[in-house]
Amino acid sequence: MKHPKLANLKYIVNICTLIGKLRILAGYSIVEAADYAELTVKELSDIEAGLNLAVDFNLIVSLCHLYGVDVEKLVA
Repeated sequence: MKHPKLANLKYIVNICTLIGKLRILAGYSIVEAADYAELTVKELSDIEAGLNLAVDFNLIVSLCHLYGVDVEKLVA
């Protein structure tokens, strides 16, 4: 049986790295996305790499809206 906290950690890392891939597919530079999210480039880079796991859900929703992604479908 898998440990629930490890499963949650894997999910969070996957979502964060997916955000980075969505940014690239949407054609936004990391500078544009960081400015939109009011983050530094380093902060957004760390999030996209899965290094910063203290990610606010509202930030994910905001970035998905910027990238034209329906959050409801993303989490389904």
